[in-house]
Amino acid sequence: MPILLEQCFMPDKGKFSVYSDNLIIGNFLDGVILFMIWDFLLILLKRKSCKTA
Repeated sequence: MPILLEQCFMPDKGKFSVYSDNLIIGNFLDGVILFMIWDFLLILLKRKSCKTA
């Protein structure tokens, strides 16, 4: 079961929640719900390969 890592409410925007399973859920005040998956592993690997090149 994923753990809630961070949650914030932005006035006039909505609520954003970040979970330990790489999921971000944005609940906007107009009723739109946005599911996003974040994964920084690829970015870190690219950075590492640029430093060694």
